[in-house]
Amino acid sequence: MESREALEKAAREGDAESQYQLAQLLETSGDTAAAGERWSDWCKRAADQGHLGAMFALGTSLLDGDGIDTDVEGGLSWLERASEAGDEHAAYSLALLHWFGDRVPEDEEKGRRYARLAAERDHGRAQVMVAADRLDDGSPEAVDEAQRWLARAADKEPQNEAERELWTSTFERLGQSLRELGRDAAEVDGWLERLRSAAISDAGPPSVPLDAGLEAFVREIVRTEDVFFLEDPEGGRATGTAEERGHELMLVWSAASGAQAILDAAGEALADYKIETEHLFEFLGATLPELDEAGLHVVANCTSDLSGVDVDPELLRRRIFSLMSSDQREKFDALASETAEA
Repeated sequence: MESREALEKAAREGDAESQYQLAQLLETSGDTAAAGERWSDWCKRAADQGHLGAMFALGTSLLDGDGIDTDVEGGLSWLERASEAGDEHAAYSLALLHWFGDRVPEDEEKGRRYARLAAERDHGRAQVMVAADRLDDGSPEAVDEAQRWLARAADKEPQNEAERELWTSTFERLGQSLRELGRDAAEVDGWLERLRSAAISDAGPPSVPLDAGLEAFVREIVRTEDVFFLEDPEGGRATGTAEERGHELMLVWSAASGAQAILDAAGEALADYKIETEHLFEFLGATLPELDEAGLHVVANCTSDLSGVDVDPELLRRRIFSLMSSDQREKFDALASETAEA
């Protein structure tokens, strides 16, 4: 893992992801980077550069007065900026605030708009929230829409038992509404069975969004379940060195075309290298833990001009887990158990 000194150096040089990671480190430890510098100072520097995770973290902390003076107006502003930049978590938080009048005047219609926005961005809790609201309407058209939203939420996993109970209640209401309309509810019964039997994940601290470029990388590899590397004839994978940050980097891509662009740009220097594919589960279960132990960071979708954002392997691993479907997690857990028994 990157040393504190190297992380702080990169942060002071203006790297947004390093600033955000330093903010997380300082918040967890309660330490300061220098006299008078708090975790929130570094979080704001990253947020000012458009880092989604930093904008979301700063917004919620200002609202809650968590390690920083409470500023509801400022917190709302940062959540709105994060939502405008595409963050589903910020949109969902804004939905809750406005819908229920939490620290802001109650405005159900505004809450609905944010909830729908988060749901469209595939936020599971927002999808259940929108579905429950449509079921309150009760019309056949509203029940149809609720079923579409819950179909999208059905492959996701609630975060805790209380949330499971809420989801279960909403799915049960859908089944009842379908039967009252004389429709088949067998599909909903299947969703309920899976929801009731699913193990609630305990993957450690909740994940938050990363840099926008890293977010795109994570979402793509979760969708395709493929990660691409460059390997030399001996099987060694292409790496780089960030001397100013004190660590080496592993280069990975979410599409073969990205790796090919590096080969084309490098010419003879990488003439013997070839593109190799690794399944998402192997990347999660073997490669990222090995990189973390070796102190290497990951550079995702490095471009032909050798630019890219590097990230700590464990942070990347947590973010990937948070975006995987419940089916993917079950398959990963089953594979991990088989490997451990072998």
